[in-house]
Amino acid sequence: MSVLKPSALSLPNISNVIMVASGKGGVGKTTVAVNLALALAQHAKKVGLFDADLSGPDVPLMLGVHRKTPGGGFIQIARSSRVPYIPPLERFGLKVMSIALIMDDQQTIVPDTRFQGHIIRQTLQDVVWGDLDYLLIDLPPGTGEPQQTLLQTIQVDGVVIVTTPQDLSLMDSSRSLGLFQAAGVRVLSTSASARASSAATHLWLH
Repeated sequence: MSVLKPSALSLPNISNVIMVASGKGGVGKTTVAVNLALALAQHAKKVGLFDADLSGPDVPLMLGVHRKTPGGGFIQIARSSRVPYIPPLERFGLKVMSIALIMDDQQTIVPDTRFQGHIIRQTLQDVVWGDLDYLLIDLPPGTGEPQQTLLQTIQVDGVVIVTTPQDLSLMDSSRSLGLFQAAGVRVLSTSASARASSAATHLWLH
């Protein structure tokens, strides 16, 4: 169970908010997030999948989705209304949102670093998720943004930390582990990428 923070927001109609994190890139974290979401959906759970990576959003690609034309409009940093308005993509029984859905494969978003966490948090809140048993948040590697902002402002029920057996990856994942432990977030699984999704699914469903 997450630790209640005075300023943290509980996302409406979502039973469990689970983060998928890693200390470094290239360890198969997004693969775990996508497979975990699909596995939960196969167990008749209502599942959302949110891609929280601004610079390398890969969730749509993992689901076979490509946008060939450039997107337009604005990405919100803050909004006075808390009423969601962005419809998620529905794919393989999942409700999906990613920055990659509003830009093509060649576009890049380079926001002011002070606003990265706020952009992700606002986008997360603006999606019309509906009733969900699980919302999985695929985080970028590391312990910076948007991790810091999300942990301070969103109620999180657990985290899956993905690593590989190499010393460097294990060292970096220990930093990620420390971040979530300090925030009082329950660690559901810390394991090599090939086993993480099955281990976490077993933990939740049994």
